[in-house]
Amino acid sequence: SSLPALYADLAAHRSSNKASYEASLEWWRELLSSACLAGPETSTADRLILHVNQALLDDLSLDDVGRPLGLGTVIMELQQRKEVIEMKQFLSSRARFKRPSLGHHLQKSTALSSRAASLAMAPLTWAISQLSLSLGFGESSSDASDEDWEKSKGNWVVLENVERVAEAVLAAHRSSPRISALDCLFSRRTFVEEVVKPAIAATLPDSSTAKSSLSESDLEVLLKYLARDRKVALVDKEVIKLELEHGSIEPESKITEHEKGIMDVRDTHAKVEKQIEEIEKRIKERQSKVEKCLKENSKSQALSYLRSKKTLEALLEKRVGTLETLHGILVKIEQAASDVEIMKAYETSTASLKTLLGDARLQPDRIDANMDEMQETLASADEVRQAIDLGAQGMRQASGVEEPDEAEMEAELLALQKEVETEKKDRIAEQDAQKAQ
Repeated sequence: SSLPALYADLAAHRSSNKASYEASLEWWRELLSSACLAGPETSTADRLILHVNQALLDDLSLDDVGRPLGLGTVIMELQQRKEVIEMKQFLSSRARFKRPSLGHHLQKSTALSSRAASLAMAPLTWAISQLSLSLGFGESSSDASDEDWEKSKGNWVVLENVERVAEAVLAAHRSSPRISALDCLFSRRTFVEEVVKPAIAATLPDSSTAKSSLSESDLEVLLKYLARDRKVALVDKEVIKLELEHGSIEPESKITEHEKGIMDVRDTHAKVEKQIEEIEKRIKERQSKVEKCLKENSKSQALSYLRSKKTLEALLEKRVGTLETLHGILVKIEQAASDVEIMKAYETSTASLKTLLGDARLQPDRIDANMDEMQETLASADEVRQAIDLGAQGMRQASGVEEPDEAEMEAELLALQKEVETEKKDRIAEQDAQKAQ
């Protein structure tokens, strides 16, 4: 069986059988990463954070095989290779984290043989039988393995999953038209609804809408990665700003107070929309109850529901007015933001033009001097050309070479032209005669 070999103790075989060790490590890396990204189906709802604890050990334990004795060794090895980062360290560090390629580790450790390479790609029965020769079945964990397990307990950010989800989030963001910088502002709620959920759905096509999201811890990790490591986001408590176009956000950039104010208006607009939906729902309910009471000849009760409906209709009218006002404010804000962008472009263009016009070579006096000098140079060139032509003519005369008669050459050229036209007419006549036959 393949599983007992993979569930065996790994700590004692880091050096004794490097190829088999690397193959088992890669198998576990892929398994843990995929299981974590699946999220709610496991013992934790997090997709980007692997919780290494007794619950995980229980999830991985199998009746016929037992628990994975080398799990702690796997986690500690992945930590050394920057595949997983302790969660507190990830969130508090100012340094960027970049996951190295698997190939780098394999080349650094040893050159895998074809047998071990096939093992790393797919642990088939034959390949695992090779593993069993060195790892053994059913052996108890070593002291080193137990020590690794104690050290590995905790919460680990899985960089592969973070990178994968971040790419999907940016793809979802860039797929929607973003006319101005205001379109890149989100609250945490709108960021999850408009960007994260479509990204998760694209990453995990089989996940349902309810499960296409991230936990709060995952969201903290993702935002930290986008802001610090990718430099494509700014985060200020509940306000998130993503890049407008492909590229990084300037390091010194901050979310301004007016941008926070815009988000407040947007959130209020969204809340009023929900209130209107709820009021309309309650009005329909009251109308249904009025009709039901009338059918049952309960006029007093029907009148009570009718009063409640009228009150709700008055409230609805006020809320609709408020919504229209807020919508108008948002439109004005977006127009003003676009005007600011246009004026920035004008200012940049003006500054660039001033810089170019300030070049010493574009000063009027220097331009006049250059033009005069150019005219003199061209005149000198004409004189040189004329002198060369006259010299050449004198040399031909001195050598006895007669100049061709222009009138004679013109007459010869005309005769050749008539000859060509005559041949053309004869050829056309011959073709017409052949067609007539």
